[in-house]
Amino acid sequence: MNAKQTFRPGRAARASVVVLLALLSAPVYVVHAEFLPVKTYITTEGLLRDEVFRMKQDTRGFLWFCTADGLSRFDGYAFTNYTTDDGLPHKIVFDFTSHRTLSPRKWKAGQR
Repeated sequence: MNAKQTFRPGRAARASVVVLLALLSAPVYVVHAEFLPVKTYITTEGLLRDEVFRMKQDTRGFLWFCTADGLSRFDGYAFTNYTTDDGLPHKIVFDFTSHRTLSPRKWKAGQR
C-alpha cells in the first residue's frame, strides 16, 4: 500500500463493527437465582436410614423415601415409617409406585 492509498474495510468488516456496537450498547439484565432453604433429615429426625435410594412425592404431597429398612413418609413435619412389620414384603425398598383402585389406595414396593 503506498502513501496515497487509504484502507477501506470490506462490507463484512463494517457489518461486524455494527453488530459489535449494537451488542455493547444493549442493556444488560442481571438475573439473580433464588436460594431456597435446604434441610437435611437423618435418623435422629425419624427417617429410617440415612441412606435413601429414591425419593418421590405422591399426589397428596407426601414425600416418600425408599431405604434399606423400609419406606419413610414425610408430611412436612414428621416421619411415618413402614417396615416388614407393617406388611412390606421386603426390608429393602429401592422404588415404589402407587395405584388407585376402587378400594383404598394400594402401594406396591419392591426390590430391583
